[in-house]
Amino acid sequence: MSSQFKTSSTLAIPKPSTVKSVTFATSLSTESNPTEEKWWVGKFGLGSATQKKYLRVGKQKSVALRPKKIQFNSPSNAIISQIVFCGSKSGSNATHHQIAVVSGPRVSLYSGTASSSLSLNLANSNKKKKNLLLEDEDSDDDDDDEVVVNVKPDRNVRTGGSPAHCVSYRDDGRLVAIGTDDGCIKVCDATSRATIRTFGGSGNLAVRAVSWCRGGKKIVSAGDDGVVRVWDLSAGIGGGVDSDKRAMVHLSGHGDAVRSCVVLSVKREEGDDDGDSGDNKKWKEVVVSGSYDHTIRVWDIESKETEKCLSIMNHGVPVEALLVLPPSFFKNTASSSSKNKNIPTTPLIVSAGGTILKIWNPLTGKCLGELQTKHSKTITSCTSATISKEVEDGKTVQYKRIITGGLDGLIRVYSADQIFTSSSGEKILHFLHGVKVQHPITALGMSPDQTRFVV
Repeated sequence: MSSQFKTSSTLAIPKPSTVKSVTFATSLSTESNPTEEKWWVGKFGLGSATQKKYLRVGKQKSVALRPKKIQFNSPSNAIISQIVFCGSKSGSNATHHQIAVVSGPRVSLYSGTASSSLSLNLANSNKKKKNLLLEDEDSDDDDDDEVVVNVKPDRNVRTGGSPAHCVSYRDDGRLVAIGTDDGCIKVCDATSRATIRTFGGSGNLAVRAVSWCRGGKKIVSAGDDGVVRVWDLSAGIGGGVDSDKRAMVHLSGHGDAVRSCVVLSVKREEGDDDGDSGDNKKWKEVVVSGSYDHTIRVWDIESKETEKCLSIMNHGVPVEALLVLPPSFFKNTASSSSKNKNIPTTPLIVSAGGTILKIWNPLTGKCLGELQTKHSKTITSCTSATISKEVEDGKTVQYKRIITGGLDGLIRVYSADQIFTSSSGEKILHFLHGVKVQHPITALGMSPDQTRFVV
């Protein structure tokens, strides 16, 4: 990459480190589907004051039936740039998935054990609200169940003073990769907090996204210099800084900062012999990156060809976040039960930026659908969820949801059930529920088992 390359953020007049928003004249309406709203209110307490009162009357007046909900500040009191759940329940005593919160010059880790500060505060949250519930059950205050508590992280992984921007758990939850403002990627032990490897540095611009490859031996990073890099975990320097020249792969092509990158595992086609051995013979790694240059690029990092970019997709506005929808996301759903042959066998990508969501097939570059959301400011984060509901004959059906959060303070929930069943010309993402919080949303996350939702 040319040393004269400068991103738009570098050329801009220096301002405080806050996220700028793109504002559109769209509705602030948070009207919701009543059935959907009841689920979110009952599960996480996210809904209108009217629906919250539903939990306080009749047979549901018991405090124990109210959702456990607390509010706490990050240890550094800085802007939270990312919230990530560990994909596995690490630790023999873990009952929930571990959470990593990126804020300031540290990443705070909250364990999933019942004895953790987070679990104890959640368990006691309804007791703290008992008096308020009995004394103010006729109040119209929508925030009467917000209890601010002091939740201490189980561990803080510090970055040496440089602000952290992103984090990613390895599949087994034992290691975390952290991207920092000084261009470093630190690989740390999630238990001891020791730095195992350090990559990058040497004057690089900020790292905004990190992701682990299948098998946990390689890491993908991207950031403000517009370059996507792949690092070999065995080649880094423990405790020191490894030279940028040691990156396995440099992927150049974006014209502005890369804000998100994800790694997809796709089955190899017959005759594709780029894999090494073992599991690599069945799967290949594909990286998808989203940039402020409005594009999403798909890279074959295992290809021996010089040009590794497979496709370029245009989101239309700067891309803030990417979300992976694996094939398993669409199994055992209301749409899949109809034996729909269009259910995907490869992962799909959701891109978020401005107030727009788009769904892509990354291998073909085809846009499967677009939704102009009801956000009034930039969408900063998105995640997915699976909702189980009982239907007739006592059967349970799973419904798929995509959740977005934006600088307008809105959380919005969309149905992803009709992505492959809606007829041509119809929206494939339908708005179902929305709620407004007090502050702009910079990050949100849903645990893999749908038991915890963090904003």
